[in-house]
Formats: sequence, C-alpha cells, structure tokens
Amino acid sequence: MFLLLTLGCTLDSVVIGDDDDEESSSEETSSEPEPPTEPEVDTTTVPDADVDDDWIFAQDLVHQVEITISDVDRATLDADPRNFVPATVRYDGYEIENVGLRLRGKIGSYRPLSGKPKFKLDFNEFTPERRFFGLEGLNLNNSVVDCSYMREAIGYQAYSAAGVPALRVAYAWVKVNGSDYGLYVVLEMPDDRFLKDRYADGTGNLYDGKYVWYADGSYTLLDFTTAVQDLYQLEEGTDVGHQDIHRVTDAINTSWGTSAWMDTTGAAVDWAAWHRNLAVEQWLGHNDGYALNTNNYRVYFNPETRLAEPVPWDLDYTFLEDSWWGMNWYTPRGVLAYGCFFDAACLPAYQSRLDEVARAIDGAGLVELYHRLDALTYDLTQQDPRRECAAESVASDRAYLLDWIQTESAEVRAFWGMP
Repeated sequence: MFLLLTLGCTLDSVVIGDDDDEESSSEETSSEPEPPTEPEVDTTTVPDADVDDDWIFAQDLVHQVEITISDVDRATLDADPRNFVPATVRYDGYEIENVGLRLRGKIGSYRPLSGKPKFKLDFNEFTPERRFFGLEGLNLNNSVVDCSYMREAIGYQAYSAAGVPALRVAYAWVKVNGSDYGLYVVLEMPDDRFLKDRYADGTGNLYDGKYVWYADGSYTLLDFTTAVQDLYQLEEGTDVGHQDIHRVTDAINTSWGTSAWMDTTGAAVDWAAWHRNLAVEQWLGHNDGYALNTNNYRVYFNPETRLAEPVPWDLDYTFLEDSWWGMNWYTPRGVLAYGCFFDAACLPAYQSRLDEVARAIDGAGLVELYHRLDALTYDLTQQDPRRECAAESVASDRAYLLDWIQTESAEVRAFWGMP
C-alpha cells in the first residue's frame, strides 16, 4: 500500500536539484527562541460562547501554547497515547484547565511524547459542553514529514481560494511542562463550529474518510464501495446507519460504465464541489488525498441539497509528484475520481473546473503568503529543538515550495493538454 511509503524529510532524496532561493532566510540565528508576542487581550476570563475566534488563527505572530500535565498522566500517555489525559493549556495567556490531551498521527507522522508528537486538545472531554471561544478543540501538528513547515498553511489557503471549505491555520511555539517542543502548526478542528461557519446549514452529517488503523499495524482505506462503506466514522450529525453513504455507493454501482453515470451519481454527490476538491488535490500534488490514495478527507452531507461534499484534511504529503509514490493522475484510486476521469461528460467538466481553480489559486496571493510566513517562522524552525529535518532542508524545501506555487498551474494544464 502506498500509505506505508514515508517520504524522507529532505527533498534531496528525490533529486529535485533546486538551489536555495537567494531570498531564503538562511542567515545565522540566536540559539534561544524569542518568545512569541502575546496579543493584548484580557485573559482573566475564558469565553466559551460562540464569539470571534479569528485571533486564535492569526498569522501575523507565532502563538504561545504551554501544556502542563502531571507525571502520572505523562506516564499514561507513554503507555496509551490515544486516550485523553487531563492537562492545563495556556494559549496566548488564556489558561484552560482540565483540557483533554492525547497524541495524534498514525503511520507517517505519529511520534511519542519523548519526540515531537502531534497533539489533539479537546476542551470538553472532561468538562462537558465547555468550549474555548466556541471551539471544541484544536490540533497541534508537528511537521515531522514537512521540512518546510508550510505545506498546510499554503495548502489550505489554496483550497479556500478555490471555494472549498478549508480549515484555518496558524503557528505556535509549544512547551510541555516547561520544555520546548518547538514550532507547531495550529489547525482548526472540522467540527460543528466549522460546519456552522462554512455552510448555510451546518447540521448535516460529517464523516471521517481517513483510513481505519488497527492495533496490529494493518489498516483499511475507505471509499464508496460496498466492502468498506460502513467503516466511515460519523463525527458530526445524526446516526442514520450510513444510509447517506450507501446512497453514494449505490449510485456509483448501478451506473458504473454507462452513459448515465454522471447524472446518476449527481443525484448523490455535488459534482461541482468534488471537481473543485479534486482540482486542488491535483494542483497541490496531494498524493495522500482522496483521488490518489482514498485517504485524508471528510464527507459532508449538505442538508440543503442532500448531496455529499468533500472536506480536505491532513496536507502533510502535498506538493509531491504522483510518480514518487508510484501513482498517476490519469488513473486515480478513488472511485469517484476514476469514474469521472473515464466518463465522457465528467472529465470535460472537471477540466473546466480545474482551469477555474488554477486561475483562482494564481490570484490568491500565495507567493505573498509564502514570503510572509517564511519571514515569520524561519528563525524558529532553526531553533526548534525537536526538528527532525536537517537545518538546511528547511530552506531548500521552502525554495522548492515557492517554485511549485509559481509553476504548477501551467503544469496541471499541460498534463491534460489544456491551453
């Protein structure tokens, strides 16, 4: 399975041959990280209401996150990292007690507490109904498979520019019991608050399409097929026994290989939304996404249309050529993508949407965003005590990322023979 392939932390291993950008921030830095500047806010109370939370994802500073856990709970995490333990969390001065804390990640990005783990913070795990500025939780991603530390920030902005509901991203310097754990990516949770903010009606069912991982190290990838359709995990909404997922699977199965395929499946999936999502996946080189690996996606059933829409997730393995994982965009694995690319009506519709998406991304200011985030975070990447990539790999990977941003629209058009 391609999911088992772990890309090395330096892109030198794939012989890209890019030199460091002349504007790259590769100058000498001090040995101690400078503490992030905390915003001027009143931290004496912690609102849990549905209030403005944009400051949590502000990208004009590196946030400061301090996690405190007891020795007993630290030992518990070492023994059982997937279960929550109570922690005290300070986010830019706001202190929240009794927060659920566990480690995240699976085959590619999981690290133990002794390394640089991914963290999940759940504000109501031990305090029912409690939220932090309306948020149920936050994810802290470790960038151990992303030497640039920028794939998620750039990637989700590309999705947003294309009109795909996307998660908000920020950066934080994380400490655990006073020890520096380094630079992290703060990632919004795809939960009921996310659905409320992104959709006119956010009360629909949201399913997790990420692979199911078992204790023996085996796993099952998910797609709209009879064999695995009941393994999707319901994250938000009402349990309907996967009937909504079955409706998509049935539409695919009953019309597969016929001229009615796009119309039939169009009664179960929002093709405009899927075309946009697939187009961004191709533009981003998302080898571990739905199309190429049937992984790292959510499915939302919009109550207004009753149609399935994709929600992107986990962009660690983006900005990659498909051939590096033995894949090919002509023959994707996801049944919706494969069926579309071999359908006389669906492929032209996808190509038209791809052209729109490429134009939207090119106009989204990603180059400016790249330079702004580079200036904000480069020094801290060099001072990250738990960074797994070589120090020089950060600059070379970022130069590669910048080149991709500037050239990929032409590449995807050329792939499909588009002008």
